[in-house]
Amino acid sequence: MKKVFMIAFVLFIVTSCIDNKNRYLCNKEYPDYYGGSYYDEDGRLAILIVTGFNVKKECVDSLLGVEDYYVIDCRYSYNDILCVHKYLNDFFMDHQNDFIINKITINSLGINLRENTIFVSLKDSTKENITLFRKRVSNSPIISFEKWRGNINAH
Repeated sequence: MKKVFMIAFVLFIVTSCIDNKNRYLCNKEYPDYYGGSYYDEDGRLAILIVTGFNVKKECVDSLLGVEDYYVIDCRYSYNDILCVHKYLNDFFMDHQNDFIINKITINSLGINLRENTIFVSLKDSTKENITLFRKRVSNSPIISFEKWRGNINAH
């Protein structure tokens, strides 16, 4: 429960600890400087901040009450990632696109917070299919491609 609270609290902290000169408020779901957050393999909280925003570490320390976290610079805001993800989901769910989805061999997609990207899994991850995807679906630099790893087996 503590981890859930910490992640929920991260947005408040980051909002409170950014220099005003870099603060840009808009009608988006998350601040434009927020790139996401996750717990790493050692259980430490990683907070992703878009490169160019100056977050005051001392302020975050005092609000969190812990120092067992770190800030990682990232390229894309979480808003941008969510926007592209929604577009891809809508494209994927539209049956009018079944032909191109099957031709490109799109298997799945998702958000990879650690890499600050959206991954698209292709059954046949050839250069031709990736080029076709970029021409017909999206050419967003947020998207990375991976080879399909097979069916998921439930135990």
